[in-house]
Amino acid sequence: GNVKLGNVELSFIRDFPHVSVLLNDVSVTDSLFQHHHKSFFIASEVYASLSLSKLISRQAAIKRLKIKNAAFDLFTDSTGYTNGYLLHPAKDSAVAKKNNKENDFSLTEIVMDNVQLQISDAVKNKNHQVMVKHLKTRIDKAGDNLEFETKANLQVESLSFNTHRGSYLKHKSFEGNFNFIYQSLQHKLVFDNILVKLQGQP
Repeated sequence: GNVKLGNVELSFIRDFPHVSVLLNDVSVTDSLFQHHHKSFFIASEVYASLSLSKLISRQAAIKRLKIKNAAFDLFTDSTGYTNGYLLHPAKDSAVAKKNNKENDFSLTEIVMDNVQLQISDAVKNKNHQVMVKHLKTRIDKAGDNLEFETKANLQVESLSFNTHRGSYLKHKSFEGNFNFIYQSLQHKLVFDNILVKLQGQP
């Protein structure tokens, strides 16, 4: 993929002992962008707090990540081409191999404000569009599991599993505070007593 950045600010004081990086006007595109003109990711502001020790040892170093005024567009076109490969690092890269180690996971918080998410698949006739007004997730590592504590305020613009039949949800608000666990060995999500509000109704 291709990455373009506007302004970059680096600070060793703002989040000491971690290193903070503020990126403005971020753009990530795939190799066929000149053909389809769809950016995989754009953002006016991306903030990351990095572990300096892990950064030096070339391990996964991001502790906290904040994304503001952004859009993700993950698509599969009618020929089967997808820009989803950008989500997967090269299998033979040294960084990818290092990041596969269990103790390399370091992310503890994700915050999103005004972020548009779109997933479309022209082959399977699927189209999902969600506006993340605000989302904050705390992440704790417990053995092989990841525990998530999430507060979300979303606007579901479209949730369509078959575009020929229309959207399952359309223009609906979604709010909730909930926890879930990702079991990495089983590749499973585990939920328990999740309370959410759809259009203000539980």
